[in-house]
Amino acid sequence: MQIRRLADCALLAGACAAVLAGCATNPAATPATAAASWMLPQATSEDLLYAGATGGNVIYAFSYSTGALVGKIVPPGGTIAIGGLCSDKSGYLYVTALSAQLHPFVYKYSHGVAGQPIETYRFTPGIAPGGCSVDAATGDLGVPFRSLHNGGASGVAVFPPGGTYQGRGYFNYTIANYYYCGFDDKGNLFVNGEGYGNQMYLAELRKGSSTLTNIALNRSISLSGMGQLQWDGHSMTIEDLTAGALYRFSVSGVHATVTGATHLTGWNYPTISWIQGSTLLVPTGTGGTSIGYWKYPAGGKPTRLLKAPEGVRVVTVSLAANK
Repeated sequence: MQIRRLADCALLAGACAAVLAGCATNPAATPATAAASWMLPQATSEDLLYAGATGGNVIYAFSYSTGALVGKIVPPGGTIAIGGLCSDKSGYLYVTALSAQLHPFVYKYSHGVAGQPIETYRFTPGIAPGGCSVDAATGDLGVPFRSLHNGGASGVAVFPPGGTYQGRGYFNYTIANYYYCGFDDKGNLFVNGEGYGNQMYLAELRKGSSTLTNIALNRSISLSGMGQLQWDGHSMTIEDLTAGALYRFSVSGVHATVTGATHLTGWNYPTISWIQGSTLLVPTGTGGTSIGYWKYPAGGKPTRLLKAPEGVRVVTVSLAANK
């Protein structure tokens, strides 16, 4: 996808909501390093746990039920960083990535299929995409991004589904760099990031709105603790990595109130979680070399530890039944 820099839209006047325009490209035109990618035949019919390596250049696929390693995806373009993973109700996998040339991409893969992505979102060079989230009702894809240069573009992009993508970018002056986002069940998009000071800032793009509204959370989360936002089926949740906890919160107007917490014993690595029904999955252990399964929302000790081939930082679950 091609993103017009927010700075090109007279930021000092505060007069624009930047327009993102482009189309899904033919991935075959992208030089590939995907020769090392592979996927076992049974992967297409199994629920899969995808895990992005800390090294930033490979995604491992495990059978969600058995924990067996069933595949590996090497994103194209000399990927050196994976910002986030997410999946949608149809089982598609989305990977936000940064190439060695500092070109940002979002790659879309079919469930259980390695090799080249089926769609590629291209962004203007010089920005880094963060986590991602898909609106279950509309299929809209949310991707926060931040500038790799002082004073550059930073915001959250929203792309509707379809063969040609005409997306929009949103920003406000409170958040300088955007990191993670999550849709709730009503299509509202929550996003977090850094601004003035050392605490996390939270904002909401309400469904149908063109403006990010600042939300005051009644619990302070540090920048080092700032993590994933996601819908758990009942509430919005946000990670506090330093506390080893997920907080559930409700929103009224411009105020958010923590309504519950899930504390994880043994979550000792700065990694990103995924809620799958009554299970919470988080990379943990020394260097993130294990993926812990915790009961959700009970928390406590993990019920299972899955050994990864190397350190992993971010996970998502793709359900074959939804294909």
